Amino acid sequence: MYFGRRADWSPWSHWLMPLLGAAVFIPPLYYQYFPLPAYPVRYANWVALGWLVGGLIVVALLPKRSLDHVEDLFAEVPAGTVPTK
Repeated sequence: MYFGRRADWSPWSHWLMPLLGAAVFIPPLYYQYFPLPAYPVRYANWVALGWLVGGLIVVALLPKRSLDHVEDLFAEVPAGTVPTK
């Protein structure tokens, strides 16, 4: 939604390229789980998936008002200055 309001929005750079980048990760993810690795490493895969799911749940449950000014987190600050709010 944010990128749809930008003047420089293009489907190539804001839809197709991220989808292609995500598709590149499908084969390594598949071979990470099939066949399953040995005993101690096997649990790391499930811990990583748990962190991912937990992060998605947190973002889904965040109140919208906390996301209203998220672009301020990425505002440019000149080097050597301390941002104030």
